[in-house]
Amino acid sequence: MKTIGREFLRNIFIKSLAITIYSAGCFIPISVKAQCPPVITPQPAPGVIINGNIVRLCAGDSVILSSSPAAASGYLWYHNGTLIPDSIRSIFTAKVAGTYKAKAPGCSVFSNTISLTVNPLPTAYITSNPIPPICSGTPITFVLHTNAPEYYWLPPVPSALMTEDTIMLELSSPTTMKAVAVTNTT
Repeated sequence: MKTIGREFLRNIFIKSLAITIYSAGCFIPISVKAQCPPVITPQPAPGVIINGNIVRLCAGDSVILSSSPAAASGYLWYHNGTLIPDSIRSIFTAKVAGTYKAKAPGCSVFSNTISLTVNPLPTAYITSNPIPPICSGTPITFVLHTNAPEYYWLPPVPSALMTEDTIMLELSSPTTMKAVAVTNTT
């Protein structure tokens, strides 16, 4: 009798286990299906300015573009309408100006388009009149030459003159003149 009871309980346990495993398997996704069309989202990063589908950054920087859902693979990324070779992941690092879009696996429709602008880094240099060497007590005119819309002289320049492109000083000791040139994206 004990053997029949154990065999009966064993069969019930095995059948229950099989049903549980089968049921759980029905709820576990085998693969993540891509959204059609996919949605491309630029990821925030230092120096990256995002305004909807328009992204601006400085030369030498990059932005990560991610497509939904992140787990899907087989994406086809395009730059200015041309397929980017070997770009099959759901994320893409963009460094070059232009437009970017993607197609998800099994989807014939393109994603939204991201427009990327790469701004040049500002340049600046300082000239002086007279040209060094300059004797102590001699009045000097310094000119800051820059393509940046915003700039600042650094001390020893007095605060009142920090935003002028041409300054006149009379220095009494050796010094180094410095300025910072900035744009709204640096």
